[in-house]
Amino acid sequence: STYLEGGMRRTVALPRPSAEDVQRQFGEEADRQDRPSGGAALECSRSAAASLTLGYARSFEEVVQVLSAASSGESAIAGEKRLLAAEETGIFFYHKGRMTRALVKLKQQARVSGATHTAAYRLTTLGVGITGFVQENYLVQHHTKSEYSPSVGTIELLHQLLEAANRKLLSFIKPRVVQKYCALTGVAFDKIKPSACIGFSQGLAATMRAAQAAHADDSPGRAAAGSPVRRLELDVRMRPVDRNDASVGRVELVAGTGLGQSLPLYRLWLPAPG
Repeated sequence: STYLEGGMRRTVALPRPSAEDVQRQFGEEADRQDRPSGGAALECSRSAAASLTLGYARSFEEVVQVLSAASSGESAIAGEKRLLAAEETGIFFYHKGRMTRALVKLKQQARVSGATHTAAYRLTTLGVGITGFVQENYLVQHHTKSEYSPSVGTIELLHQLLEAANRKLLSFIKPRVVQKYCALTGVAFDKIKPSACIGFSQGLAATMRAAQAAHADDSPGRAAAGSPVRRLELDVRMRPVDRNDASVGRVELVAGTGLGQSLPLYRLWLPAPG
């Protein structure tokens, strides 16, 4: 199913291919009896367009809950995690409204390693749970209508479409998914590993901090009731058991980081001995 829960759904246009590339794929299909005429190929190249819709098949809150829950072996929650990764992660491809490919994992979603990843890494780096669909009207289909043509021209155009969709996926994850995850869990933006935020700029970091300020009541930087929220650029706090205990969970900026375009790195702050 390509039904997407409305809260995180987003549709964007993908770059249009060149008219020459679109027409070339028809020329390579000369052995097909149903090959479009030159006029039809020209019209297809003029109207070529594609869009990408991204979102989640279930609420974002439920996705976070499933990925954050402890699981092992054949437990029910382990099955839910496998379902998220196998059947709710990937993109459907539609040619003029007809499904041609199902659940294609984009480059970012296909990054596989032997490591056991955290929920934050799965959500904010791998894009687990993100699904959606590409709608296009110019790729040549195989005569069975169940796959795209194996011609070189069509394969190249499909590759371009996949690359463009992957870039849009990254831009969907960075501001939208990370912002929602931080607001929902109370995790400070600075606590998410830089590797989980590929391509984040200092400007985006500032945007994220501003977004967190909108959720001050749930933030770990909240002091006693009625007092202003302390938001420090060079010294932030991780969430302690008692969020009003200012002596717990402090981290400090590592010297030499956070300058220019580099991301800031933090380490646990320890009181001076003695």
